[in-house]
Amino acid sequence: DEERRAREALEPLSQELAASTYPRLEKKQRAAVRAALVALRARFAARRAAWSAHTSAGEWADAEHHARIAEQAEALYSAPGDYFVRDAAMAENVRWLLEREGKGTRMMLWAHNGHVSMTDRFMGRALRRALGRDYAAIGFLFDRGSFQAFDGSPAKAGLKEFTLGPAPAATLEAAFARAGAPLLYVDLRAARGQVKAWLDQAQPSRQAGAVFSTEQAMTAPHEVGKEFDAVIFVDRTTRARPIGRAP
Repeated sequence: DEERRAREALEPLSQELAASTYPRLEKKQRAAVRAALVALRARFAARRAAWSAHTSAGEWADAEHHARIAEQAEALYSAPGDYFVRDAAMAENVRWLLEREGKGTRMMLWAHNGHVSMTDRFMGRALRRALGRDYAAIGFLFDRGSFQAFDGSPAKAGLKEFTLGPAPAATLEAAFARAGAPLLYVDLRAARGQVKAWLDQAQPSRQAGAVFSTEQAMTAPHEVGKEFDAVIFVDRTTRARPIGRAP
């Protein structure tokens, strides 16, 4: 009965298109969902000993965090377009995973450059504040080649392959390409003098995310020396190759 009530109260979050349908609900409906989430986590706290004894302390921790993720989803759906809400949640979940695995745990976290960078209110900035130098942000740059992204053009053909030629001459990628190496790892923390000043200066750079429309739209000034601890430059890149789904 308790499970049934929780499912009914949280049903608006479980819909397939909740990200688009939830913001259109009336304020009182969304308030009811938030109240149900608060009540759910309160029950987890109140019954921790009993539920842990029935399952295990680890299973209780996992389930309780699932309830927290539902709270994060509600906050995200309530603020469509505010990507910083999502980044704050991602940073919180990374920290939870590290604590869950115990002292000495190391993690490799993959995300688009924007999320791992240490600017604005992105996930990387939150992790640097929380973890200090234990968090190392590594960005990726490429000169030419293919990648996959969602089509941001008016046609919106879904996830597809895009291919770009050599980076424009004035971009950061073109400067790295002139080194003539197919693969570079650059420790930005070791930069000194004029090199550091140049890396810390805003330079046009192509930063692709989940959605691509045009090369011009994805190019903007970036201060890579301040955004990342290191960058990996790839001269030529290929798309992530899709694998077939099981029947």
